[in-house]
Amino acid sequence: PTAYPTTAPPTTTSPTTLPLTVSPTDPPTLPQIESENNEQAEAHLPNSVDDDDGAPESSSGGVTGSTPEGNTMHGGLYNSFQTAPLSQGVGTHYASVWIGTPTPQRSTVIVDTGSHFTAFPCTPCIDCGEIYHTDNYFDTSLSVSYEEVSCADHCSGKCVNNHCQFSQSYSEGSSWIATLSRDHFFCSSEAKPLPQDKEYSISFRFGCQTHLTGLFNKQLADGIMGMSAHETTLPHQLNIKGKLEHDMFSMCFSRGLSHSKEGVSAGIMALGGADTRHHTSPMVYARNMKASGWYTVFVKNIYLRHDDVLRSTSAETPKNLRDYTLTLVSADVGRMNSGKGVIVDSGTTDTYLHSSLRSSFAKAWKEATGNEWSKNKAVTMTEDEVAELPTIMIQLEAFDSKSSDMMDPNEVVGFAGSDLSRDSPRDVLLAVSPQHYMEYDPQSEQYTNRIYFTESSGGVLGANAMMGHDILFDWENKRVGFAESQCDYSSVDEAIEVGVGNSDVDEHNSLDCELGVPSIKSSCLDNVKFSDCVDPDADLVSHLFHAL
Repeated sequence: PTAYPTTAPPTTTSPTTLPLTVSPTDPPTLPQIESENNEQAEAHLPNSVDDDDGAPESSSGGVTGSTPEGNTMHGGLYNSFQTAPLSQGVGTHYASVWIGTPTPQRSTVIVDTGSHFTAFPCTPCIDCGEIYHTDNYFDTSLSVSYEEVSCADHCSGKCVNNHCQFSQSYSEGSSWIATLSRDHFFCSSEAKPLPQDKEYSISFRFGCQTHLTGLFNKQLADGIMGMSAHETTLPHQLNIKGKLEHDMFSMCFSRGLSHSKEGVSAGIMALGGADTRHHTSPMVYARNMKASGWYTVFVKNIYLRHDDVLRSTSAETPKNLRDYTLTLVSADVGRMNSGKGVIVDSGTTDTYLHSSLRSSFAKAWKEATGNEWSKNKAVTMTEDEVAELPTIMIQLEAFDSKSSDMMDPNEVVGFAGSDLSRDSPRDVLLAVSPQHYMEYDPQSEQYTNRIYFTESSGGVLGANAMMGHDILFDWENKRVGFAESQCDYSSVDEAIEVGVGNSDVDEHNSLDCELGVPSIKSSCLDNVKFSDCVDPDADLVSHLFHAL
């Protein structure tokens, strides 16, 4: 399943959800969170009532100066964060979470920025997809720390035999029922929980599913983990309980050509920041248009970039302008961003844009390629022919259009630059390559374009638009960051697992034996706050001397 809202949500209301195979234009069915009088109640699961957990011993080099208005940040970036692998599901990406004590049990959960809540099957769930899922049900009897949340403990669901019960239903017929529960919970690797990841374990509230229908039964992942800007989500709870320095997280998706219960590596998730070791371009920031709920960006323009020589999949502008053409897709900006706006939704497989763009996109496609747009029909193509298709360039409103940092918008990959956007050169350019919007079916050996123009208001930038980027969902600073990346977990895996794997070494001391990769996140110049310098008239060297 994939979450897709039809209206801007209040902070305590669960989103409408739709299946992966159904367009979000289908009429939604609101999730039912029932109260004792059988009226719809707020879907509010306040994790904050749990006891605080102690913060892990970690370096503290986070942002020292930031404001919602977008003042320049200075002083270092996000040294306190946790990195974990993501795996390929059926049209989705999922993380491995470990629950319970003394021996944590694994469950796999779809990482979904379009949902608020976390839920997965527990015993004694019957016919809850165990033959399809990666893991057995979470056995509550094996965890000494597991407990169900009582009706008296901030229950906003339906009280059944003094147990807090809530449910969620989906427009194509899928649904689940769960008991609100609490246990020790953390993210880690697929095979086994790593010692350093256990330091991020907290008492966390989740839904212990007791009944499933529809797609939840047959998906590869066991359950779902809501990652929206909502108080019930794991990143927010880790932050308020002192485990993470900042209320943010990043996800980087790659596409595996297969999936299996054993897991196919397909990306990276960092809780508390962004792990820049795998970035191939700097992080640039778009404004998050909503204070809470879904991460919403403002789309200004859409372009088709076509080049027969470089076939670049990056937002980087080719130096030789003769190597490419850039075709503007005519758009009504107001309609394109109407209603709920355009959300960045990791739980939606494909990208859905406003219906008013359909004809102008087809016209721009014909102009850029000389061919008719195939719409969303399966076509037979070679890999080379796919690579020759245009890269879709989506221009997003900048988080801070007049930032005083030292990044030149005409030189930094990911900025629109003054040639493309004279009035706002710091707007973000999101490059969606044909390898990501064209989905390959190995059975039919055909490709299908997964950009849809079906929405009556707003739209969704789904997982295929996110691929090839590390995207920072920064609730703390009301922004969404984009950095290009191959999203290869193995590129950071060796550094993450330093000191792990020697069973003869005490696990609490093993991580102190070696130094990891240095975590300088930006250049020296980027960390200078010039307004604090002693002599504003001195040359640059003098500035640096006083600042450092």
